Parts: sequence; structure tokens; C-alpha cells
Amino acid sequence: MIPAFDGQSDPRKFLMSFEVAVISKGGDETSLAKSLAMVVKGLAQQLYSSLKEKSIYSWDQLKANLLVDFQGFQPFGLTDIDLFNCKQQKSP
Repeated sequence: MIPAFDGQSDPRKFLMSFEVAVISKGGDETSLAKSLAMVVKGLAQQLYSSLKEKSIYSWDQLKANLLVDFQGFQPFGLTDIDLFNCKQQKSP
């Protein structure tokens, strides 16, 4: 099943699931770009429909735009590794 994206969830997780679903059915980069129109909803659909004609030339470009436009909606959480890599600086 191809997942839907409304702009409110993590775009990286959506793209990973979307790519797996399309490619596992024999799709390629052209299929990914064209299929995206069928699975975006709400704010993501408005953004997709507002793209200027011939402004996107590859799946990688479309994917990068989606990540840039919707990454701001996702909080960045710290992981154990982030905390482990913190180092206290010496006082002057």
C-alpha cells in the first residue's frame, strides 16, 4: 500500500515508505515523481499543485524540495548518541 502525505508527518519517513512501495512494484524515478501527485493531501497537495511547469527535472530534486518545505514541521529529538557526544568545555 502506498502511504499518503499531508505535510504533518515526518517527510523522511514518508519518502522512505513511498519509495519502497513504488519501487517494489517495479516503478522507477519517473514513476515516483508522477505517483507523488496521487498521494499528497492538504498542504502538501497545495504545494505540489503550485509547482511551476518544468521547474522539477528529477525525482531527487522533487524529493529535496519536499524535505526542505516540510522538515520545519518536525521537531528534532535528541538521541542517546547525541547526548553521548556532548563534551563539556573547559572554563576560561
